[in-house]
Amino acid sequence: ARLGYGAQALLAPAAVLRAGGIEQPSTRSQFVVRLLGARHIAQAWYTRRRTRSRLELGAIADGLHSLSMTALALARPHWRRAAGSDAALAATYCGATALVARRLHSFHANTR
Repeated sequence: ARLGYGAQALLAPAAVLRAGGIEQPSTRSQFVVRLLGARHIAQAWYTRRRTRSRLELGAIADGLHSLSMTALALARPHWRRAAGSDAALAATYCGATALVARRLHSFHANTR
């Protein structure tokens, strides 16, 4: 899921922004979405080896991203829908990744 979302953001940032309610995305906003898409792709690659430390680092990155998008949604009414949606997605990724890291740790602790 993350790899697909990252590829879409990298390759079609205007479409991602329009889906978030930004009707005429600026060049700057498309650049930012491309950077975020590249981050998602890099994170998908980094966490492909599902070690606890890698997953925890990924969850931290997602949590920080969710917080930054929440701040943007609160500060800029024009960006509220797009930033709020992205904050929710990042929070979902954060929670899911943290859960997998925890279960992976529990699994390895119980097999020793």
